[in-house]
Amino acid sequence: MHLVRYIHYNPVTAGLVSSLEEWQFSNYLECIGVRNGVLFDLEFIIQNFGSQEGYSNFIAEYKIEKKLIKKLEKYFID
Repeated sequence: MHLVRYIHYNPVTAGLVSSLEEWQFSNYLECIGVRNGVLFDLEFIIQNFGSQEGYSNFIAEYKIEKKLIKKLEKYFID
């Protein structure tokens, strides 16, 4: 599940866009129910996240985790 989240969030991490909704080159917008497209498996979303909103929340958690890790990095020892 982490890999799915990582892939969808990657354009934000790379600085290509400031939010996932701006990146038109993935099926994220289909996954959250904003756009209709063909590269999308609603059954996968429902089985693993309960709903499209559940998937959107799962992605949002990743954003929070990344911010927390960034704040904690100064305390990490190499």
